[in-house]
Amino acid sequence: MIEDKTAQISVAKAARLLGISKERMRQLKPLILKDDRFEMGWASVAGRKGAVIRIRKFL
Repeated sequence: MIEDKTAQISVAKAARLLGISKERMRQLKPLILKDDRFEMGWASVAGRKGAVIRIRKFL
């Protein structure tokens, strides 16, 4: 995410970047929520809501 200079990324795109399935990414959500560097949120794109992972601050 930092290399792309984005503060947030969709869960689906994160799964693609990591080379894992969206289902596996959903299983990792509790771990992401425990990590203070990230937060989960919702974003609306083209009228559809989707889960996003946000960096609290750039490292």
